[in-house]
Amino acid sequence: MNTLTDYAEDEIVVQAVQAGDKEKFAILVRKYNTMLYRMGRAYGLSDADTEDAMQESFIQAYMQLKQLKRPRAFQKWLATIMVNTCYHIQKRIQPAEIQEAMPAAEFTPGFENNNLRHVLEQAILQLPVTYRLPFVLKQLNGYSLKDTAQILHLSIVNTKIRLFRARQMLRRYLQQSHIAEELLVFEAPRCEAITQRVMQAIHHIP
Repeated sequence: MNTLTDYAEDEIVVQAVQAGDKEKFAILVRKYNTMLYRMGRAYGLSDADTEDAMQESFIQAYMQLKQLKRPRAFQKWLATIMVNTCYHIQKRIQPAEIQEAMPAAEFTPGFENNNLRHVLEQAILQLPVTYRLPFVLKQLNGYSLKDTAQILHLSIVNTKIRLFRARQMLRRYLQQSHIAEELLVFEAPRCEAITQRVMQAIHHIP
């Protein structure tokens, strides 16, 4: 998650894009691909629908970028766009296609990191979306409690309750929370592919 320096870097990049340097937008796409991927999967979208939501959100962010008055707030602003995009995509698809929860995964002590990572991802995706989305925003994407609440249009108290319940459900897995940054990562080849698609689309935007 962003440090103060990262926010300053975002500000520089956003201002460059606002000034007309389209190519700089690719920096933001690559930087926040994993963040948006985690959000889409947490929202309950399939892998393919998540990619669609990511692309749609980035393009929408680009088209509205000149309206962003505080460039340092880009990350939170982008997350809000992604939440709204996921909501509308979820409304378009059939209920049966929405992945409210993934099939259960068996936990066996002594797994190697890759297996443990898979088990933890499955455990997170089993959570009801009500708890899954705040958990992913706070624990995996690193948002503050206040920002998580604002992005999801919840009170801080309600957000705390949902996070507490999510942690209760995941307690036996969270003993391995040191690998949280490796969970639901949007891998490099896919990151580059969606970056190219977004950049191709924005090149056609006046």
